[in-house]
Order: sequence, then C-alpha cells, then structure tokens
Amino acid sequence: MLPVAQPIADSPGLQWKIWLMNEADSEAGGIYLFEDDAAVNAFRGGPIVIALKINPIVSDFRVKMFGVSEAHRLGTRAPIGRSVGA
Repeated sequence: MLPVAQPIADSPGLQWKIWLMNEADSEAGGIYLFEDDAAVNAFRGGPIVIALKINPIVSDFRVKMFGVSEAHRLGTRAPIGRSVGA
C-alpha cells in the first residue's frame, strides 16, 4: 500500500489517516479525518476509492462515515477537532 500513501495524503481536505495492518490475516484498513463532509464525499467518489473497489486483490472493501463525538473525544484526550472521518 506504500505507493498509494502519497496520493491519499494529497487528497483535498484530508487532515490525517491512520493505517491499520493485520499481516497475519492479510487485512488492512484505515481511519481518516477530513475537514468536512464535502471532502469526505469527494474522496469517497474519487479515483482512489474507485480503484480499490474494482481491484480484484482487494476483497470486502467498505467505506463507512462516522462523526466525532466531542464529549467522548475530550474524555479520552483525542487531539482532533469536530471534523468528520471516513
């Protein structure tokens, strides 16, 4: 996945991505933080996500959107704002 790291990093509105890897089970995932819903939706409909969806090596590909719970974020000291992640 290293070749796609820079194109993902260059996605408009992306603040950061955490890469999740489970090499033993050949699984990968990520947690993204975008500055707003428009940036999330642009990424979801953009070339990176489209390429992953049609890649025969990638199975069970899913994208879910979650809001950030401000009360819980503060309680666990998460260093992020009230943005939307995908």
